Amino acid sequence: MGDGANDLEMMAVAALAVAFNAKPVVRERADLVVGGLDLAQLLPVLGLRG
Repeated sequence: MGDGANDLEMMAVAALAVAFNAKPVVRERADLVVGGLDLAQLLPVLGLRG
C-alpha cells in the first residue's frame, strides 16, 4: 500500500499494489485505488465484511 512516489518500487513487486489516498502517479500504477481515508473499502477485497 502506498501514497507517494517513494512507494512505487515496493508496489512494483507487490502481489496487489494498492494506492491509498495517493498522488496521481501512484494511482496510475496501482491495481486497486482507495480514495479518501477509509481503509474499510479494502475489506471486500480481502474477503472480509465490515
